[in-house]
Amino acid sequence: MRKAILNKGTFLLLLTIFISCQKAPEVKWVHLWIPPSAKFNLCPVVAGDFILLGSSNVRYGPQHQSTVTYPRSIDHSERIPPRPRRTYYGGRYPTVPYTNLPYHFYALDIETGDTMWEFNATGGGSTSAVVDADIVYFGDRAGYFYALEIKTGKTKWRMKVGDTVCSDPILHGDIIFFGASDSDQHFLCAMKKENGEILLKSLSTNAIQCSPAVTDEVICFADVGGQVYSIDSRNGEEKWKFIPDRITRPMITTDLIISDDVLYFGAAINTIYALDITSGALKWDYETTDKIRNNLVLDNGTIYFTDASYIHTLDIHTRRLRWKTMLPTGIKSAIAVINGLVFVGSNDGLWAIDAGSGRAIWNKALWKDEPPYGVILPATGHLAVTKTAIYWSTGYHIYAIERN
Repeated sequence: MRKAILNKGTFLLLLTIFISCQKAPEVKWVHLWIPPSAKFNLCPVVAGDFILLGSSNVRYGPQHQSTVTYPRSIDHSERIPPRPRRTYYGGRYPTVPYTNLPYHFYALDIETGDTMWEFNATGGGSTSAVVDADIVYFGDRAGYFYALEIKTGKTKWRMKVGDTVCSDPILHGDIIFFGASDSDQHFLCAMKKENGEILLKSLSTNAIQCSPAVTDEVICFADVGGQVYSIDSRNGEEKWKFIPDRITRPMITTDLIISDDVLYFGAAINTIYALDITSGALKWDYETTDKIRNNLVLDNGTIYFTDASYIHTLDIHTRRLRWKTMLPTGIKSAIAVINGLVFVGSNDGLWAIDAGSGRAIWNKALWKDEPPYGVILPATGHLAVTKTAIYWSTGYHIYAIERN
């Protein structure tokens, strides 16, 4: 009798484990750029039947490309070429002037990964893009900002804003906002999406590399020196300026988020800040054990953020950690939170984590032995998640992975 009960208990335990561990999804396609080529560590943007993204600044521009669609039954990790040798200088690639770097912006077919069109921009490197209706907007490192037709890649307008566009743009109503620099000046730029007319340039002390946060009343942005600014959306007048007291390594490392009149951001001094957007007064701060990397995501009263190895979740009301989960091989992408799941990339592939408990749902291994090409670089890669697929730009690859 005891044996039967034991067997029944063991069966129920195994059944519970089986139900809770979902099968990892399949890879739909992989878009591979064969070196020497551009590197993709920018956020892909989904727009209808297209995946849109540009190449970032590395030693070479895109010279060779190959799109490979892998059968679902084949382990594509064996077909990826070995990683080439590289020479590192202080952990980074050697740099050359941005204007000497070719730069392409690409539109890929969302079902196959095939290149539908590519656009040759003026300067090397780019920002991620924003999309509105049938137009995509982005900037390059030569200081130009572009508006292209999504279906054809044709230029609607191009505007010179300075020496370089520094941050990813955001769109609020009919206005595009982003950070830029010109000679020895750094500023937040606001322009009309219709024709590129510049409406505002608000100066900052240092370069603005994080995306701003905008409401109908205020525009909040931060520079790499750790200063946070708030200006009036209507006339550009400064409302307040905030400088963290405990800065030892002054850099804001995340984009800014506004929710319920509170501004949230992460700094390199291992701290998340919450400011009152009306006065700029500090409401609270939360210290972590390691540098905050990539992005912050605010969802249902919880901030999701990452360091080098852990995903953290912080309740904004109690300011207590809900849970944290370690990925064994480190975190190598920004995070995305959708429908109760946290998606994040690692050196051993893509993970889906339960947003409520921090429990791993599945891990999709995308390669064997060691990651190919740019995936091993620190904190590289971005995710775009739709109802049917996850798109991950990992450096020299773009993966399309089915959602279960």
